[in-house]
Amino acid sequence: MKAFVFTLITAVLLSSSSCVRVQFGPPPAEAGIHHIVLVWLKLSGNPSYRHQIIAQSQRLEKIPGVLSVNAGRSLFSNRAVVDHSFDVGLDITFETSEDLQRYLTHPDHLRFVEEIKPLVKRIQVYDIRK
Repeated sequence: MKAFVFTLITAVLLSSSSCVRVQFGPPPAEAGIHHIVLVWLKLSGNPSYRHQIIAQSQRLEKIPGVLSVNAGRSLFSNRAVVDHSFDVGLDITFETSEDLQRYLTHPDHLRFVEEIKPLVKRIQVYDIRK
């Protein structure tokens, strides 16, 4: 019975304490490069085209050197300084500019570009160093 009470008290104390995030292994690499890609569709606003590009972009995360891929549609704004004319935006992060250069010539990236070309009217890219 004492063992049961001890276990119960221990469980209550542990569950009432604040959570602590524990990380195993080396810390994650910090994104030093943001590869921002803005896409205007041939059929502006077409939800099917937009969905295809966003869905296919997630495969880019498997390319060595890519830390993250975030993709979505533009957010409407009444602010004159905000350009919301594009249909899809991608933010692909890398630790180094060398990682970005390897990504640009990787077969999976080149395949992605060829797959979305029929849907795309214009692409604008911004590379930003942190």
